[in-house]
Amino acid sequence: MGPLVSLVREGTPVQQEQAAWALANLAYNAANKDAIREAGGVGPLVALVREGTPEQRQQAARALGNLAAGNAANRDAIREAGGVRPLVS
Repeated sequence: MGPLVSLVREGTPVQQEQAAWALANLAYNAANKDAIREAGGVGPLVALVREGTPEQRQQAARALGNLAAGNAANRDAIREAGGVRPLVS
């Protein structure tokens, strides 16, 4: 998960969007939900929801939604990273 998280954080705009898309798809799997959080993926996804292009925001929001579904630790991490406000606005 680390390379995808790095691309969300530091990649080109296209790489950020594609990495967020990949993380969103991987986050359907319960084990991947924890792995993405443990790799530091929540913060960069929240930042992309706040500051990204419309396409980046869409993919990052989808990733965060998938991470949160059925995973209390990820919901807490998203809340602690300040992700609730940009997701509902």
